[in-house]
Amino acid sequence: MVETHTRPIDSLIATYSESHLNPVNEAIHCVCVPAIVFALLGLLWALHPLVALMMALASLAYYLWLSRSFAAGMVLMTAAMLGVLVMIPDAQRFADRAVHRPQD
Repeated sequence: MVETHTRPIDSLIATYSESHLNPVNEAIHCVCVPAIVFALLGLLWALHPLVALMMALASLAYYLWLSRSFAAGMVLMTAAMLGVLVMIPDAQRFADRAVHRPQD
């Protein structure tokens, strides 16, 4: 008998496919998941840009473990999101003020 090995990414895609049969659910997922990831990166960026970068690298390592092609796509998406955060004017100064509010 031949033993087959199922890659983790194949199991995840099978589960994902089962739960995303409705086209409306799939469309909502395509919009909302990137928005949630961007919001999370933004919150981490507000703590400190290195926190966001370290979390992004950790998630990319996970995607690389799952699949090189998925990791490549996530590198592009993550780079674009972090690039937007870098371009926000005074983002770090705003974050510093939010964390260290001056006493009135």
